[in-house]
This record gives sequence, C-alpha cells and structure tokens, in this order.
Amino acid sequence: MSECNYKAKTGDQPLPSKKTFTYAEQQRVISDINFDISKKQFDNLYKKYLESKKCKSGCTIDKFEYYTEYAKFKNDKLYSIEFANIGGYEKSIPEILNDAYQFVKSEYGEPDISKKLSSWPGNQIFTVYKWKIGKKNIEINVDRVKMELGVRLLIYKN
Repeated sequence: MSECNYKAKTGDQPLPSKKTFTYAEQQRVISDINFDISKKQFDNLYKKYLESKKCKSGCTIDKFEYYTEYAKFKNDKLYSIEFANIGGYEKSIPEILNDAYQFVKSEYGEPDISKKLSSWPGNQIFTVYKWKIGKKNIEINVDRVKMELGVRLLIYKN
C-alpha cells in the first residue's frame, strides 16, 4: 500500500503536525466518493450522499455549509470537486472560512500553505489555505461566487 508522508520544505524532516496518508485516503474525495470514478458513478454516489445528509437547498460538511458544488471530469473520470458558500446572509466570510478550515484541519492537520485573509487583493481567486495530501490537494479559497463574496472548498487530484 502506497503512503504519503508530509515533508518539510527542505525535504529533510516530516512536519510534526502532519499525518501519514494511505493511497486510499489520497483517492477519497468525500464520503464514499473517490477520484477516477465515472460521471455516472459520481451522480449515483453523490445523490446517496445528499440523501444521507437530508440536504435540500444546501448541505453541510461538518460546520461548513455549502449551496453549490461543481464536479469536473477528464476522460469521464472525476478529478475535482468544489463546494461553495456565499457569505453575508447567516454568517460572515471569516466565519465561513473558519468553518471550512476547522473541518479540513480536523481531518488533515495544519495546512501546508496559510495566508491572511487581509492580504487578499479582492479581484481574483485567493487561496487562503492549502493542504497537499500525496496526489490530492485541498484548497480553501475566497472569491466572487455569482457576484457575491464566497468561500470555496476545492478538492482535486494532481
């Protein structure tokens, strides 16, 4: 079984807060959904996932509430999924960002990249946090979503 161990930027020492991840974990996107499944498989599994969570107009992953998701396929194989939440209604952007961060951190430890929200120029997608988990990356971005400020949780394969 292949494993991925996080290394410090120098490549010398593992970062103490990082875990070792199996190949299966690197392939898992969310719940029972894995990279490289077909669109048909994804649609079936995602429908079951939403039903299990009793989602109607939105859904939650831990405390991160999202309203839209976008799955991307290459050669009929899943390689990316994005969950988005528009802020300003029930929670502010920093609160939504923190909910997403806490969820990912609880699963994977501290991020490999962390930037202050105050350094966002405001006119582009801005990656606030990024985790590198072998061949899987997870990013938490801020951006405009449907003309509103929003937070995106992006899980994709290298």
